[in-house]
Amino acid sequence: MTCITLTRITIPRLFGAPPTPGWEVAYEGQLVATYAEEGDGWLRQIGSSRLDAMLRNHADARGPAKAYRNLDDLREAYVLGARAWEERQVGGGAAWNRSSNP
Repeated sequence: MTCITLTRITIPRLFGAPPTPGWEVAYEGQLVATYAEEGDGWLRQIGSSRLDAMLRNHADARGPAKAYRNLDDLREAYVLGARAWEERQVGGGAAWNRSSNP
């Protein structure tokens, strides 16, 4: 079963600029990506992990997009990507080894 967690965060800025609201995306407790919430409401990716690339390779047609219009679109993309990735792992691919990722 796919477990995607979205956590609200505050992203510090440099040179005295005010902090920016954002979101962290986690899969099974592992940080996958960080998104900044822009003034226009879009969520733009500002950081990612190797796991993010694996999950999003198997996402729907939006695939490599690094921005989402809202939180629902962000969540849906990661849930669909994680489900597809899990199905591929069960279908004969190498299992993801959590013990090698502290």
